[in-house]
Amino acid sequence: MSNPLLLNPQEGMELIGLVKHLNQDKINRFAGISGGTSLVHLDPEFGKKTRFQSTVAHGILLIAYLSEMMTNNFGKPWFTTGDLDVRFVGPAKPGDTLIARGEILKIDRVGNSTQVACSVWIENHRREKVAQGQTQVTLE
Repeated sequence: MSNPLLLNPQEGMELIGLVKHLNQDKINRFAGISGGTSLVHLDPEFGKKTRFQSTVAHGILLIAYLSEMMTNNFGKPWFTTGDLDVRFVGPAKPGDTLIARGEILKIDRVGNSTQVACSVWIENHRREKVAQGQTQVTLE
């Protein structure tokens, strides 16, 4: 997407969120392209024996969802200047509806550029956070 959804970002503004429905097939397909073939992602019987009691999505898949949300909000500058620091704070399991959300924390004008710092997170349909972090993007 080259045209961002946010045309006039302001501090305190909520980012336009992203909703993804997670299922085992998506996790399996992601494993196929990423090479992440750990049993905790792919084997439901193995997953039942873990502390998660289920298979779980790859962390990098969650990062991809956050990046997609940032791309939707800020367009091309996210690809060229975006920075993301994220922690995984809970499991994302098959059957979860995941909602990527964010808020603009700070805007700094530096010369002809605008630096935008955001708080971002993903929560499931039970409002439990599974990932959270910070992003920075520079707009021209």
